[in-house]
Amino acid sequence: MTRLFLPVLVILAASANALEVREVPPLVKSDRALAAELERGCWELIYVLDGGGSAGEVSARLSRLTDGYSERLRSGSYAYQLLLGRLAYAVGDLERARETMMRASGLNPAAAEPLAWVAVVELKRGRLEAALSAANTALELDPLQPVAREVARGVLVLLSDSAGTFSSKEPEAVEELLAGDRSFSRGEYGEAALAYGRALELDPAFVEARLYLGDCRYRTGDYAGALVEYRRAVELNPEFAPAWSFMGDALAALERTDEAVEAYRRALELDPDYAGPRAKLRQLGVAP
Repeated sequence: MTRLFLPVLVILAASANALEVREVPPLVKSDRALAAELERGCWELIYVLDGGGSAGEVSARLSRLTDGYSERLRSGSYAYQLLLGRLAYAVGDLERARETMMRASGLNPAAAEPLAWVAVVELKRGRLEAALSAANTALELDPLQPVAREVARGVLVLLSDSAGTFSSKEPEAVEELLAGDRSFSRGEYGEAALAYGRALELDPAFVEARLYLGDCRYRTGDYAGALVEYRRAVELNPEFAPAWSFMGDALAALERTDEAVEAYRRALELDPDYAGPRAKLRQLGVAP
């Protein structure tokens, strides 16, 4: 992987860190004391991090916290598993973060969020195939899971670079794309759209910038505008499966179901392992 792609990984990780902790689900009475202890311990560590505490210090204290409750944690609350996993990720303990998120997934197999975090961890490790697999599994559970979608999108772009398509772009256009991604991850879709537009001014054939510009339109409810951009992305690269899948999303939002089905099926023809369009077809009650 070239140095050019490192900011993409940082952006995706930052997007994951922006996730809100879910509310604590109802706990049985015998678990309330443990829940309170864990909450105090976890938030204390977060304050230490925010106050400039070293990752090593927090990591050691996190180990003591989790080891002290290891047996009970395995049957503990799903929400606290997520919180502990996020802490482990924040201090760079990727193995513990992955294990904790997998435990959370076991506590709530229908939840997509823990698997989205597993995808982030694998991406941070540079294990692109594992990251894509986890993200796709999360998308099968929730096709709109934002972090899983961002990870899957980023990994697909990185993998597609094996032919040198991304690294051959104008550096200024790439910088604008990355600026757009930073704004997009913060939910600043107007600013992101401006950055992607500048990238396209510098390089009109920049298919990823065109695709992400469509995403900005989609996120703000401008489904017709999103469809225009996704169609342009397909015109730039008819073999780019995400463009077909996202075009299907816009068509579905516009209640043009038959066309959406065609777009999703085309995405699967190009990439049979692409979980997003497969899940969308199931939602529409149509066989892939």
